[in-house]
This record gives sequence, C-alpha cells and structure tokens, in this order.
Amino acid sequence: MRFIQAIQTTFPPHRLQSECCELDGWSWTEGFQRRVKAVACSTLAGICITLTQPAWSAGKNIIEMPKLSWRMALSMASEAVAVCQDRGISVTATVIDSAGLRQAVVKGDSVGPHSLSLSYRKAFTAFAVADALEVNTTSEILKTGKMNAGSPALNTDPDLIFLAGGVAIHGHGKTLLGAIGVSGAPSGLTDEGCAAAALAKYQSEID
Repeated sequence: MRFIQAIQTTFPPHRLQSECCELDGWSWTEGFQRRVKAVACSTLAGICITLTQPAWSAGKNIIEMPKLSWRMALSMASEAVAVCQDRGISVTATVIDSAGLRQAVVKGDSVGPHSLSLSYRKAFTAFAVADALEVNTTSEILKTGKMNAGSPALNTDPDLIFLAGGVAIHGHGKTLLGAIGVSGAPSGLTDEGCAAAALAKYQSEID
C-alpha cells in the first residue's frame, strides 16, 4: 500500500498522463506501466518488478514433476514397516520421490542402522533401473540378468544396489512417482513383500 501511495504522490495522474503520452508509440497505460516499472527498480534497490511481464511467459522453460504428497509417502513407509512388524520382523522403509530424493523414512524399533542406507539404495535402484527395464521391482531386475559384471558403470554407482527389496511406484497409469525400498528382513524377498503390500494398500489412491 505504501508503495502505491508513493507512486501516486510522486507521479499524480495528470502528470503521468501528460508525460507518458509523450512517449512515441506508447499509450497512456503502457507509459504508466513503464513509469511504475522504473520506480519499482529504484525503490526496491535494483530488484526490478516487471509489471508488464506475463506470468506465463517462462512456462515453456519450467516443468512440473508429479510426486507423492509427503503424507502419502509417510503412509506407505509406515505401512511397509507395520506389515513386516506383524510378521515379527523389524525393518526400515524409505520412499523416494520422482527426483530420486528421500521423501519419507521410517525405521523399525530394533532394526540395525545399516538398513537406513540399504532401504534407500533399494528404492533408488528400483526408481532408476527397474522402470528402464520395464519391470517393477529390484528382484525382477535380477531376473533379467542384465545387471552383472557386464555393467561396470552401474556397479560403481554408490546409490545402486542389486538386491531384492525395492519397488517402483507408479500412478496415473504408468507415471513414475518414485519408489519404496525396505531393508532389515533376513531375506530381500521378504523386504520386497512388505514394500509391495504397502504400495498395494494405497495404489488406488494414486491412480
């Protein structure tokens, strides 16, 4: 409000109209906008507010990535831990988003600290590799036989680990939203079963 009042005081309407109309090829409104732009630049210490710039002009240079809400990510991770807990197994579950970043981590009461890293790496592997191979889980990646000594570049990535326990998360059909990884059970397939059960519970809410 003070900013608008300052403009009105400095440039009253009659002065704006007379001066702005002198701008060759500019209407009164366009001239006024140019004046406001100039005042904004000086008033805000060089931070220029371009009032004439359409809000959508940069749209083609900005993308929106679909992802789970943090509540949904937390619900999935919690459910995976609960499913394994009901089977007498303490695990850690990690859900990553569509950028491959941790979005929710839930650690069981008695699982070892190594599970924090492993659950993330399983999720990341499912996210980064499973979708490319058109499978959904890290155990299915292993069955393809494509991740072996013949893939040295992948084998040196510290975030990848080719163990069962990671499940890719898809919504709206085939849109990849992230992945869930579980670690802590005696078997990777058990980890994966808990992750898959958690995803199945909430799948209808993200389709």
